[in-house]
Amino acid sequence: MLTRRIVAGVVALLWGGVALAAHQLRFAAPAAWVVPQAVPSAIKPTGAAVQFLLADRQVELTAKAVDYYVENAIRIQTPQGLSALGTITLVWDPDTDVLVVHKVDLIRGGKVSNLLADGRRFTIAKRETNLEAATLDDTLTAILRPPGLRVGDIVDVAYTLVRRQPLLAGTPSAEVQVPWSLPLSRLHIRALWSRSLPIRWQEGQGLAVAHRIESGGERGISLTMRKVPPLLQPRLAPLRFLVDRRVDFTAFRSWAQLARRFAPLYRRAAKLGPASPLLKQVAHIRAASADPLRQAALALRLVESQVRYLFLDFNDGGLQPAPAELTWSRRFGDCKAKTVLLLALLHALGIQAEPVAVNSLAGDAVQGRLPMIQLFNHVLVRAVIAGRTYWLDGTRLGDRSLAQLRVPYYHWGLPLVGHGAQLLSMVPLPPRRPFTDMRISIDASAGILRPAPFRAQMSMRGDAGLFIEQRLANLTPDQLDDALRRYWTQQYGFVDIKSVSARYDRKRHAERFRMEGTARLRWRDRDYRVDGLGVGFQANFTRSPGPARDAPYAVAYPFYTRTREAIRLPQTGKGFSVVGADIDRTAAGIHYERRARIQAGVFRAVASARSVAREFPAQEAAHDQRILRRLSQSSLYLGAPADMVTRRAGPHRSGGAAPE
Repeated sequence: MLTRRIVAGVVALLWGGVALAAHQLRFAAPAAWVVPQAVPSAIKPTGAAVQFLLADRQVELTAKAVDYYVENAIRIQTPQGLSALGTITLVWDPDTDVLVVHKVDLIRGGKVSNLLADGRRFTIAKRETNLEAATLDDTLTAILRPPGLRVGDIVDVAYTLVRRQPLLAGTPSAEVQVPWSLPLSRLHIRALWSRSLPIRWQEGQGLAVAHRIESGGERGISLTMRKVPPLLQPRLAPLRFLVDRRVDFTAFRSWAQLARRFAPLYRRAAKLGPASPLLKQVAHIRAASADPLRQAALALRLVESQVRYLFLDFNDGGLQPAPAELTWSRRFGDCKAKTVLLLALLHALGIQAEPVAVNSLAGDAVQGRLPMIQLFNHVLVRAVIAGRTYWLDGTRLGDRSLAQLRVPYYHWGLPLVGHGAQLLSMVPLPPRRPFTDMRISIDASAGILRPAPFRAQMSMRGDAGLFIEQRLANLTPDQLDDALRRYWTQQYGFVDIKSVSARYDRKRHAERFRMEGTARLRWRDRDYRVDGLGVGFQANFTRSPGPARDAPYAVAYPFYTRTREAIRLPQTGKGFSVVGADIDRTAAGIHYERRARIQAGVFRAVASARSVAREFPAQEAAHDQRILRRLSQSSLYLGAPADMVTRRAGPHRSGGAAPE
């Protein structure tokens, strides 16, 4: 990861500020640039667990550091509120941060008590809280448990965090956020910077218009809001339309300038010395193949399989990539280290490649923001071979050829190059082959009421297939057999399972599950409802009034699933019929198709759902909702001759599920 997420411990939602500071906390009054704000006193209690009386965020940007002043005054209103505020937890990185605590006050009945006056201090601990995510950092945790808290108390905490990141010297940037899901009695945001800094700012939604500050050699903005209601998020909207109360500040004039700052770091880290042990690996790759595509695939496999992933949140706040030779010698590294190692190998092979920064969680929102390194949390390699672009990610596992790689759906990426960098669109094309493909074969030729041989195969292609292969590789044969039987039982509970198996098809990059058994088909009168061939669903696209209500709706993209079923009929299918019309319809960005025929004594049907768009307009939501609900009611049946069904077998319980 390129940067760490700032957290605020147990009360992250309530305290909602930035992280905190150095090996030992400092205690002092606020700096002179801070403008103190009064805690509102005549605010009527509400029925919520806590009430945010004051959320104050002030920031000073200088060429060498960014100072964050945070004050939160919160009233406890229920026993649940006591639990939420019973422990104040502050997390900071001493590698980059210095924290100055100004006050921890308890206000009860108008009387202010200083909870630090009697010598009580925070307990400082070092905890690795993200080991399960293969992450090591240098963060410290300060813990304070205010004694004797009661319902009705107001806890008022203020501190300043000073963050120094030498890699950003001269071009500071900051993001100021406040809680959007809680009502705020009073909100104050203020920022200052020197006139010599080319600071730009951008306000998120749900904020009042900021007033400019011009004072001596400083500039800035300020805004104050009272009785600030919670923000309602637009349901099912793309991430760029999510509403938050934030203000971004940056001294970077363009994405190109930001890229130029980091390009030399990766260039130097990927440079190999004449005696580098990695040159031996390059020689092995050259000896194995002269094809650049094959060489790049071998380099990628080397990085994926020989260097384990471990994120080290050190080195200028996790921004500095480790040298390729160091990563190879210790055989672990994060995305920066793996990217540098891969770049070193590719460059030595004469393959054009460059690092690209992305946001793996909220990439859709990057384009509309100001250029800031904080917007990225991952980096990978963009390689160009024979005029075609390939995306190589050393943190993945199991990639065996470049042909199987798709464009990762990160929306936007920033090439970390020295000149002319612009945001690149990173959107895969609509899929041409199903990601999940189910095939069912039933031999009912001996009679529709007799036990019928039943065979099924599920194929999972792409990343899903790779993930399943890796998970199944950790199971014993007995565990694998049990897991597969449980899966098929959930899908087709009316089948007596005889055998199951799983195999990864390396040529087609697909995991295949197989099952064989015997099914007693459940007919209702003369109809058999065919399994797994439903289309549409009970869509609900309604939204409450609020910001971005007219935002488009996000589509599950890329998405493609298909089910095919064949039933061999008795008497060469004479007298049997298909009940249900064919479907060929696009709604809410998904193309639904279903066809069914009886040919040469075999009933054959196929149903699929494939995303053809990444989003669809809000104006179409009501119309498409009606279409999807109607489609979900359009079942497909196989009709039998009247003289063939001699008894009622009860309602058939379909094992398939409509795509959602």
